[in-house]
Amino acid sequence: MASRTRKIIIPLLFLLLVLCIDSAGATLYCGRAYKELKQNAGQPYNAVGYLSNGCTAFLIDADHIAAAAHCFVNTTTGAWQTGLHFYPNFHPDRVAADPHHVPRADVVRVVVGSRAGESVLGSGMDWGIAYLDNWQDTAGLNLTPVRLASSLPALGTALVNPAYTRHHFPYDDNDATTWDNMEWDTTNCGWVGSNGGMWAITMQEAPFYDGVHRDIVGCNSRWGAGMIHADCELTNVVNDVVVHNCDTVGGSSGSPIMYETTGGCSPGTWYVIGVGHGGGPADFSQLAPVCTPDTPEHADNVGSSVSA
Repeated sequence: MASRTRKIIIPLLFLLLVLCIDSAGATLYCGRAYKELKQNAGQPYNAVGYLSNGCTAFLIDADHIAAAAHCFVNTTTGAWQTGLHFYPNFHPDRVAADPHHVPRADVVRVVVGSRAGESVLGSGMDWGIAYLDNWQDTAGLNLTPVRLASSLPALGTALVNPAYTRHHFPYDDNDATTWDNMEWDTTNCGWVGSNGGMWAITMQEAPFYDGVHRDIVGCNSRWGAGMIHADCELTNVVNDVVVHNCDTVGGSSGSPIMYETTGGCSPGTWYVIGVGHGGGPADFSQLAPVCTPDTPEHADNVGSSVSA
């Protein structure tokens, strides 16, 4: 298969649904299954990538990605985030193999729903589309974009959410000492909470984005593997607000909420119906992370639709 497609697949009219998670209402379930986003996982996962500030993004055509607005702009000050790089299908094994030649591109131009933040215009404006340039080291990598849905699927449709989270879920599938290869980080995350630190995926080395300098390393940019959560569904739509019960946590911001068609003219086609806003427990500085019971009354993943 060709290493990169040049076909523009954005419909003339589509719904970009921003799925907002209130930080005060955690949706991080216990006992849910997840799997690692492997290298060269194939469609649609190769379209998903890592932004160097710790967000997730995904290709919507050969040179554009979609993510949350707050992945591109400081929505408190309105200032653009600069020096961002997109790493399609990122995996830390690529860095270990050759940290100078990890597939990547520069974020050079961005359009966002709002630079003011959801507190001003609402979470439905938390979407952004960025233009990429200066692609490097993508030979042989299938970067087929993922399609954007022009309408919503039926309620109950199974959803999939691949994201580069900086916390694993569920927390309770391994021993309480290692917390699923997470670490108590006081060096990069000392600003979080009264305990002076935060639980996060064990940080790994960043690639050399220009052959000389390693990319951003901080509390959010953990450089870990992505995770695929598929045990969720579209549960409701109320006044253009989408409700789903997918796990989301820090690093989910910008990630695609996807479904696969099972009938009609094109079965087996993947579509994105939403862009993750993010979310997670109210306090990751708790000494022992906690989970939300996986029951309907705890599903709080909602967001408005945006015409773009």
